[in-house]
Amino acid sequence: MKDIKSRYNIALDEFRQKKYRAVIENLTQYLKESKKNGIDNKGLFILAKSYNALKMKKDAIKIYKIVLELDPQNLYARLELGKLYAGQEKEAEAEKLFQECMKLEPKNLHARLELGKIYVGQGKEKEAEKLFQECRQLEPKDLHSRLELGKLYAGQEKEAEAEKLFQECMKLE
Repeated sequence: MKDIKSRYNIALDEFRQKKYRAVIENLTQYLKESKKNGIDNKGLFILAKSYNALKMKKDAIKIYKIVLELDPQNLYARLELGKLYAGQEKEAEAEKLFQECMKLEPKNLHARLELGKIYVGQGKEKEAEKLFQECRQLEPKDLHSRLELGKLYAGQEKEAEAEKLFQECMKLE
């Protein structure tokens, strides 16, 4: 059992060092060896993040789904899965996940920001603007919501508003 646990700890260290292939190897072995003790949700999450970092999207999606089966309230897995779906042009699935995140945690900035980006892509500019403004209210110094709102305004030819937001971004950065 000690060897199993040390494999897990090694994998966590490797994750911090961005050695994702080693993480996958060690966590896969750890999960196989520790099946009788139950599946470790944190280990699965790190495994999925490692797959994602290596652009192994299908594997990452599969693992995030397992994490959500084991822990339906897992906000982080839901967010990461939503981002993967959004990147694969599965906006409906991503939108649903981000909305679920906002129900689980009403003040979640990241879900609003990601959902806003989807809405921009769908041409739902008013909905996107509302979400980006909500992000700014939730976190007044948030750089990303200003940047996304500025890009939205620039696309709408609202140059003065966009420039003001981009200036604020430079001051914050």
